[in-house]
Amino acid sequence: MMVEVVRLRKPLAILGLPVGAVGTVDLLRRSLTRWLFDPRSRSPLDRLRQAAGRALYRLRILTHTRDFVAFHNMLVARGLAVHAGEPLRAPVGEVPDDLAIAVQRIVALAGDT
Repeated sequence: MMVEVVRLRKPLAILGLPVGAVGTVDLLRRSLTRWLFDPRSRSPLDRLRQAAGRALYRLRILTHTRDFVAFHNMLVARGLAVHAGEPLRAPVGEVPDDLAIAVQRIVALAGDT
């Protein structure tokens, strides 16, 4: 629903989910996973890090999951939302169009079939 509000260019306030002791461990796991799978860099060390992430994923030791905290922080950082308790304001950031990027990635993975 947050994505729909952002796409409609309506003010959005995000109330973070509560985190207990188990939740803190899960947040650490999600942070580690996000770092392992980060595709933005291409140095030899980055490729090694990404290969380690793929190996841990294939062994089902570490899975890539949705990171709601990172998603919420990204919306706030881009000016598309505020944290709950802050004054509401109209979105000022650009709304990314990820559909074209996703289609290009699928076509590249599927090849010319």
